[in-house]
Amino acid sequence: MRLLKYNSDSEPILVEYSNDENVPPYAILSHTWQEGQEVTFGELMSGNGKDKAGYSKILFCIQQTQRDGLDYCWVDTCCIDKSSSAELTEAINSMFRWYQKAQRCYVYLSDVPGVNTAGNVSHVQELDSQKDDGISQSWESEFRRSRWFTRGWTLQELIAPESVEFFNQESKWLGDKKSLELVIHSVTGIPIEALRGSPLRDFSEQDRFSWAATRQTTRQEDWVYSLLGIFDIQMPLLYGEGSEKAMRRLRKEIREAVMDLPSVLTHNLHSRDRHTDDELERIRRWLSAPDPSSNYQRALKQRQESTGLWFLENDQYVEWKTTAASFVWLHGIPGCGKTVLLSTVLENVLNYCGNDTEYVVVYFFFDFKDVQKQNTKLMVQSLIWQLLQRCTETPTSITTFFSSFEIGKQELPLGALLEVLHKIIQEFPRIYIVLDALDECSDRVELLGVLDDISTWQLKNLHILLTSRRERDIEAVLNTFVDQQNIVCLQSELVDKDIERYVQQRLLDDTQLVKWAKDVTLRHEIELTIMRGAQGMFRWAVCQLDALQNCRTRAALRRTLATLPLTLDKTYDRILSSISEDDAPYAVSILRWLAFSRRPLSLGEVSEIVAITLEDEARFDRDEILEDPFDVLNICSSLVTLYPTNTSGEHETMDPTRQVVTLAHYSVKEYLLSERITKGSATRYSMQETACHDLIARSCVVYLLQFRTADILSQDDSTEFKLADYSAQFWKIHAWATRQETEGYVQEVLDLISESESIYANSVRVYDPYGPRAHGVFREMITMPLHFASKEGLTKIVEKLIEKGADVNSQAEHFDDSTAIQLAALLGHEDIVKLLLKNGANVNAKGGTLGNALQAAVFGNEPTLVELLIQAEAEVSNALVTAVYEDNEEMTKLLLKYGADANFQGGCFGNVLWTAIVNSSVHLVRLLLDHGADPAFKDKHGWTTSMVAFETGSKEIRDIFGVHDYDSLSGRDRCLVPSSLTVPKDSEVDITGNSYAISKDGNVLLPVVQMVSDHPFSINQRVMYFEATIHALGTGNAFGIGISDRDLYKTHMVGWGRGTYGYHSDTGDLYCESGEGTRFGATFGVGDVVGCGSDKDKDEFFFTKNGERVGSISEGRSLHGRRFAVVSLMRGTFHFSVNFGPGGFAYPL
Repeated sequence: MRLLKYNSDSEPILVEYSNDENVPPYAILSHTWQEGQEVTFGELMSGNGKDKAGYSKILFCIQQTQRDGLDYCWVDTCCIDKSSSAELTEAINSMFRWYQKAQRCYVYLSDVPGVNTAGNVSHVQELDSQKDDGISQSWESEFRRSRWFTRGWTLQELIAPESVEFFNQESKWLGDKKSLELVIHSVTGIPIEALRGSPLRDFSEQDRFSWAATRQTTRQEDWVYSLLGIFDIQMPLLYGEGSEKAMRRLRKEIREAVMDLPSVLTHNLHSRDRHTDDELERIRRWLSAPDPSSNYQRALKQRQESTGLWFLENDQYVEWKTTAASFVWLHGIPGCGKTVLLSTVLENVLNYCGNDTEYVVVYFFFDFKDVQKQNTKLMVQSLIWQLLQRCTETPTSITTFFSSFEIGKQELPLGALLEVLHKIIQEFPRIYIVLDALDECSDRVELLGVLDDISTWQLKNLHILLTSRRERDIEAVLNTFVDQQNIVCLQSELVDKDIERYVQQRLLDDTQLVKWAKDVTLRHEIELTIMRGAQGMFRWAVCQLDALQNCRTRAALRRTLATLPLTLDKTYDRILSSISEDDAPYAVSILRWLAFSRRPLSLGEVSEIVAITLEDEARFDRDEILEDPFDVLNICSSLVTLYPTNTSGEHETMDPTRQVVTLAHYSVKEYLLSERITKGSATRYSMQETACHDLIARSCVVYLLQFRTADILSQDDSTEFKLADYSAQFWKIHAWATRQETEGYVQEVLDLISESESIYANSVRVYDPYGPRAHGVFREMITMPLHFASKEGLTKIVEKLIEKGADVNSQAEHFDDSTAIQLAALLGHEDIVKLLLKNGANVNAKGGTLGNALQAAVFGNEPTLVELLIQAEAEVSNALVTAVYEDNEEMTKLLLKYGADANFQGGCFGNVLWTAIVNSSVHLVRLLLDHGADPAFKDKHGWTTSMVAFETGSKEIRDIFGVHDYDSLSGRDRCLVPSSLTVPKDSEVDITGNSYAISKDGNVLLPVVQMVSDHPFSINQRVMYFEATIHALGTGNAFGIGISDRDLYKTHMVGWGRGTYGYHSDTGDLYCESGEGTRFGATFGVGDVVGCGSDKDKDEFFFTKNGERVGSISEGRSLHGRRFAVVSLMRGTFHFSVNFGPGGFAYPL
């Protein structure tokens, strides 16, 4: 480690220390780099670089160090010899520790301007006076916007040191980490506990990654490398590997670090970070809750200092916040600044609650720009997720509730979600819920019903604040439960104070307006004119200031001020009418897409939209792409706005064209869709929703039609074809919104999904929601057009494909070997089912996990189609298993009515009756018995109905079959026990005794080879166990060992599907009925003996490796009755043997 100090000539010199123990006390600098202006190690050693801007930072650091009584300091730019890769690697791996050991850390904020302080004051006196003042509002906004908070490396520089002090560009002290912690917390989202030095291991992996989510680094790998200290990881730097590979290496190191910690240190970590966090992550993925923090941060950035302070002093607000549990409703006219005001309120409540774990704030912003944030159900899911994050442990009642819906496999209905929300709210002494822009919710009736339901809970710990326009339906409902004194109208005289601050500040800050602010008289004229016309409407004031930016002379300025439009409608009409004739077609396309896109669009995507034409010969012309994507802002001016990408927790390499462009305000979209626009001069911009969706759908298809060459598009080409991902993902959704299939659209879609072209293959390669995107096996997995069209409900497309000779009975591997009629039946497309039957589709054709068309219709709960298919002579009995499995009583009765056999043998549990028993469906058990189901049935393994009832049924079901205890089970000694694995047909497995070998091409991805024991474990075995010895395992291959209660999907590893648990060799993860693994144990391979068992007395599954217990998990009611041993293999070469224990195990239990 090298440190800086002054020599006798007051010149900076470097002193090197080879041993950390000998390093003297030192200070350390944190700053943002300026390209080409930082002094390097070589320059400092040679005495050069003094003319660079960075030299002044070095001098500042040394001088501040001396003022604080220290002799040495460290500055990254010159204390590391970056020409040595070894030294750079060592330095980056040591960086967190170096910052942590520093006596003081000085943060130099080069973009925060000077603070007015009295002259000729000693440094110490100046610091004391500033410390007393705390954060000054004169520089708070600049502090919040500082680039320092956006850089990747500065995260550890904020967290690691105990003492962090902030200085502005004039080297004046602003405050320290302690005095500014609430502001820092607000800006960064980092918990107060972390800022105060709580051990980072107390925070989950997900939490720590989220702190860096919005930060950027110049080199993409550095975003990952900057997190090494945050996770206490050391690993080599491999610049050029890319961020994805670097992230994979980091996650692997994190997992292995957790495994290697001594048990005394990992007890609490594992109980929270490994189990609870994994469980929370599964719930989070299931909830798929949108993150409202991006809306909050955007609103904060738009806010001027002191905006909304008048409301914080409002009696109703103060009482709502501090004492009474109640509702408060803020309403105001369009464009009056409700969302920005809410950001002030939200920040105030967050600061009020501070670090108090008993006070919790959750919030949601409804947003017309983002479909994910217009939905009531997703709002509830977001609130639930935010509350779960604040729980130190997931409440048992909540995990039980989610488990009852089989996490990840069933969608929670809104009523169930409200029940969850109700339960979680009661876990905290005080809850604040803040909801913005109720009027921007797409299903307001449902939203208002939810709010009404919540009001009936009468929870004394619940405080709710709402904002919206004053619209009749909202007012009618809210008046029923919001007290009149808690309904606050944002009157113009109150909002005008905030608008005045905004106008004044913008005239000083806006580089295109500041020229007018120099003349005090002219500045006051602008302020007075804007304020006279605003009448409480922020949005109007913003648009007028935007218009003044274009004025080049005083005369032009005064003409513009004299002719300002009186209303927001007239303002929009003027903006649209001023768009040039050449730019008008671009503006129409851009505004159409921004008004109806299914997700926010990036600047790069919008720049390609203008290159799509649908007139004459529809085409995408790459030469028509906007050369400068930022011209979008020039074309549409005040109607659109730009903001950074909404991150989801994963890092993205910084690219300006990835910034999101949206309509600037909800009122813009309203005006474009209103009849009012047709009465002005901007009528060409009038829009109708259905027509817009049709044009966007066609545009997406036309865009995808450019991919006509087999190898034109790889998975990494989204940077060049920016609109490819959106077009491939959403063209169908826009098509559904139109509910029409025009002639041009039909032909374009046919071209897109034609088997003779590679166009559709390329579009799926870009966005494939149904399965892996493996280039090597892509052609074998590609969806057949007929199946795709049948699934998506494209009736005319199906008709055209049949006319062209499509095989109506073919199976699509990409859709789990399903037939087209199965897919149409599953999703309720009656017209397509009829069309396929008319053209010879086999109603009883079997394929994949759906079984046949009737089973698919039962699974999709489509009674009309069930009767239609039965009339077409579909086999009825196998569908009965599906109905019972889905616990669908009405469907079960319907099938029994049509002659389904109550004794039908099939399904994963043996027969229809056993399926009802396993599901604990008492009503269906009785219904089946009433229809002749045989209670004395016995299967080929020796299991009887009474045994299944005893093992899996409820007390009520046991009573039905007269089974009260283990001793009452007759025939239990005659159950067969497992002795070998059964091998699927065509699996190319060589069997010698209990030794199994397979040799396949290592590039083959699917199918997985599943081997299940010939018999389940006997009901007599209280401890069930088997082991496998691995003799050969190809590189990159995966081996899974586990237990299942049913037949397995051929494409699933053990543990991925329902009723299975598995431990995998390649990751060491445990998979519990999910494709998402949880950290469990070490990886394993050649020479290892791994085992899997179930202990009924201890109610647990357990796994072993070479005689050592890896871990266990509670059984609960996860598996149902019979338990089969399973080994699954994926990708390539294997040789292993299994042992079920007749002669003892390699490692005795």
